[in-house]
Amino acid sequence: MKKILTYTIMAVAVLGLCGIATVSIQAEDVGEKYPPIVEKLAERFNLDTGEVKEFFDKNREERMQERLAEAGITEEQLQALKAKKQELREECGALRGEDISFEEKKARMQEMKEMMKAWAEENEIDLSVFKKFGSKYGKGYRPFSK
Repeated sequence: MKKILTYTIMAVAVLGLCGIATVSIQAEDVGEKYPPIVEKLAERFNLDTGEVKEFFDKNREERMQERLAEAGITEEQLQALKAKKQELREECGALRGEDISFEEKKARMQEMKEMMKAWAEENEIDLSVFKKFGSKYGKGYRPFSK
């Protein structure tokens, strides 16, 4: 019973990664639309929206680097994760375009998840560390985002 639950959770997680990858790709095409908080701060304090966004991005990057260092994730491992993310995006996109049954897609997603776990072990990356982070690095965290 535990095995079935584990596999179901793993399949849902891989499907979620594919969904996140698709949303990320679509979000990149939006253009120069800034988050509401950035626009409100820029307007309230009469600042350049681009500079406010740059400040938020820099701050987020610094926090991410600190948290990754605490978790023992090196820059090389992070770059490898980003490359793997792109590979998964392409595979998920191809899988969506295929005319196969849900069960076949689910099986392929399970295979992808197992491959990802094996890849992470080979590269000495403990993916569970991303569960420890709050906000961006907690629920819904995309360790492969740009």
